[in-house]
Amino acid sequence: MSTDINDLDAVREAVQRYVDACTDADSEALRSALHPAFRMYGIDTSDEEIAVTVDEFVAWASERQPPLGYRATITHIEITADVAMATLVEEKYYDTDYTIHFSLIRSGGMWHIVTKTYSRV
Repeated sequence: MSTDINDLDAVREAVQRYVDACTDADSEALRSALHPAFRMYGIDTSDEEIAVTVDEFVAWASERQPPLGYRATITHIEITADVAMATLVEEKYYDTDYTIHFSLIRSGGMWHIVTKTYSRV
């Protein structure tokens, strides 16, 4: 099954909305990139797992200034019908580097991030 280039562009744009919101520390733009049922899971500074809801993540982001030197690039996108996976590599997100795996769904004609699973690298 081939993936439509328009779908690839749309998923890339959805992830880029997230990146732009992080770059600008824009909590409302961040919320618009995320599905209302969004959940975030990951390993950060220890072996402790962190689980966060959309409201918790947006509240955390609203308390921040834009991160200095932040860069991010999408390294992989895979789409099956109305679901997608995307991998994002971040550098200097508040002085930390991460690899993020996003799950996205297309709902109402728009792609939104449903889960963010990450690890500090």
